[in-house]
Amino acid sequence: MAKINKPRLFVFLFLLIIAFTSLYSLFLPKTRAELAKQQLINNPNDIPAHLVLAEEFLNNNQLEETQKELVVVDNLNKQLAQTEQKSNVLGISSVVNGLWTKWQEANKTELEKLVLKWRGIVADNLNYRDGYLRLAIYYFRLGDDQKAKENLNIALKLDPNFEPAKNLQKFIP
Repeated sequence: MAKINKPRLFVFLFLLIIAFTSLYSLFLPKTRAELAKQQLINNPNDIPAHLVLAEEFLNNNQLEETQKELVVVDNLNKQLAQTEQKSNVLGISSVVNGLWTKWQEANKTELEKLVLKWRGIVADNLNYRDGYLRLAIYYFRLGDDQKAKENLNIALKLDPNFEPAKNLQKFIP
């Protein structure tokens, strides 16, 4: 019987394991992000794919990558507007705006900018109940419970039956 060379056997088994796992991974379902990346290889101007990546990055708290994807989408939208082509994605601007808002809310510096913006809005519209609620939420996220409570109380004073404000009241000491 032939003597087995142990180092060669080890290398053979190692290569066999790598080959098996590589083949196996080809048949695994792909994530939304992987599918979007694959679409972007075929078409770098695919706005829905960029939006999927932005959303996935945001869900993973990858704020810098999220911002890059949203800037790309904004630039692609501007190019479409200049060539007078209509975007084939229904409601794309609302999706982009929603992702920008979520990005701002996840980023402390941007959240502080949102607070300034909303303070100006409620200063111009003193009876804007939802504006005061937004301020309460933003202050709460920034850790300023006193200002959060002040704005929440104004929202509740404007509408004592406002359910979102009542729900937030449970979290603010």
